[in-house]
Amino acid sequence: KAKLHEAGVETAIYYPEPLHLMPALAGRARVSGELVEAERACREGLALPVHPWLGAGVVERVRTACERAFRLSAG
Repeated sequence: KAKLHEAGVETAIYYPEPLHLMPALAGRARVSGELVEAERACREGLALPVHPWLGAGVVERVRTACERAFRLSAG
């Protein structure tokens, strides 16, 4: 997220916690640790700017920034 921000790519976290842990479902939902994939997705998920009106230049800038960020974090 920080590396993408440095490259001028805005990101968002739409689901910081899974539905089964939200207060609205307290008492009816499972406890933490039971739906590990949903919990992992919330920890790791990051929304990128994607919509039909993005110009080709913006799409390429986002793609390049992601490629560089993931290459740097993997190496």
